[in-house]
Amino acid sequence: MEKILLVSNSDERTGLQLALERMGFEISRPGENPDAIIATAVDTDGARLSNVVRLSETSGKVPLLLAVDAASLGQNDRILEMADDFIFAPFNASELAFRMKALLKKSKVPDEGPQTLSCGDLVADRASLSIHVAGQIRSLSVLEFKLLWFLMLCAGKVVSRPNILQNVWKGTVVSNRTIDAHIVGLRRALQGMQFRIETIYGAGYSLRGPDEMDRTNAA
Repeated sequence: MEKILLVSNSDERTGLQLALERMGFEISRPGENPDAIIATAVDTDGARLSNVVRLSETSGKVPLLLAVDAASLGQNDRILEMADDFIFAPFNASELAFRMKALLKKSKVPDEGPQTLSCGDLVADRASLSIHVAGQIRSLSVLEFKLLWFLMLCAGKVVSRPNILQNVWKGTVVSNRTIDAHIVGLRRALQGMQFRIETIYGAGYSLRGPDEMDRTNAA
């Protein structure tokens, strides 16, 4: 049974817990390692958003589903980079539980294909969901890893936002801002690597090595 860490106030928590338990989830207790995190932060609850960031960073590579209003979201850009899916208030507890079930299913990286990829000094290991830059490990969320893995598979090519949505978000409807925020998060986490995630205006993104960037700049 998959365990969900539920970060919510007392008024919301009862309904959410019942909906999750009906879907076959178990609510994680303090000290346990959760399989995923659901956090609610509405009414400009910036303090809770900051707490969610800390919880997500200390819980390891587990999916994070955030239920939030637009005002709260604007208070902490880091949560936008880290969240694997969003649902905006007002939300239904059963809908939130279904979204979590779908997110857990999609968060699993498929087994087919290579187990490791490398681009210059950047190395990704799919089995452990780990990233190394010049031998040093870098911390990424599950979705950030999947996004980087896709960019590495397509290294040197331009990938459009619709292509990213299809291959990384698997059809989940998210805004361009969400994709852009995850790209920003990747760039921040991977500072110093030889390859760069380039923005190709009007087309999408491309993971490029130094030689390719030199040719582009020369052109």
